Amino acid sequence: MKNVKISVVINTFNEEAHIKKCVESVLTFADEIVVCDMYSDDNTVNIASSLGAKVIYHERVGFVEPARYYAISNATGDWILVLDADEYITEELSVKLKELVANSDADLIAIGKLYFYFANYIKRGGFYLESSPLFFKKDLYMNNFTEENMKIFKGFIHLKPASKKMISIGDKYFIWHDAYPSIEKFVAKTNAKYAFIEAKQMFADGDTFSVYKLLWDPTKTFLKKYLYQRAMLDGVNGLILCVLYANYRFNVWANLWQIEQDNKNIKK
Repeated sequence: MKNVKISVVINTFNEEAHIKKCVESVLTFADEIVVCDMYSDDNTVNIASSLGAKVIYHERVGFVEPARYYAISNATGDWILVLDADEYITEELSVKLKELVANSDADLIAIGKLYFYFANYIKRGGFYLESSPLFFKKDLYMNNFTEENMKIFKGFIHLKPASKKMISIGDKYFIWHDAYPSIEKFVAKTNAKYAFIEAKQMFADGDTFSVYKLLWDPTKTFLKKYLYQRAMLDGVNGLILCVLYANYRFNVWANLWQIEQDNKNIKK
């Protein structure tokens, strides 16, 4: 293998239930494991430290992108693999990634990402991400980073356009993501918290509310995921997930309306 150092970056906040499995999955893969913690109230940091991870801290900001940039900035590897605390990789994926680093001139390796939703892992409905840009040369990330990447869900949008050679292995290899074991967690995290954060960012960017967008965006989202991307084949699990995700899009626009109303009242 080339003389290349690999860092795994994991951002955490109260992840004691997941962090052990995550760190253990990369112990033989990584030369360095960086856990960036937002001052957890539980045993996350002690567990990560006991497994040999380097722990750094970032203030609580409500979503991961600013802390993730900080974590990657502090990693010392030539290559960076980014994981959530409730994700883990297999030995098969570990071997494949090292093989590609050693034998290719890629600067970005896109991996599949398989989510657990409520009752099962879901591959339909667009919820299986076939080319997540989560393993990359640190220089590619740092040299092309912009303020746009600090926004929610925008952390890696600069990587694919900037890559000189991307290899995608998501049709055969993927990261396991145990993100949503319950409907309650999905609603609290996505439909409530993330919808509000995204609406605030849209308002700051000059996006404006309309009843058409409020109604059409969730309708379009549901039809695309449930019918075109065949989430219907996942039975009740797929149906519930598509309805909840459509509701997320509704909540984004509803929150934008509320923010606009609040802003008008302030100016009076």
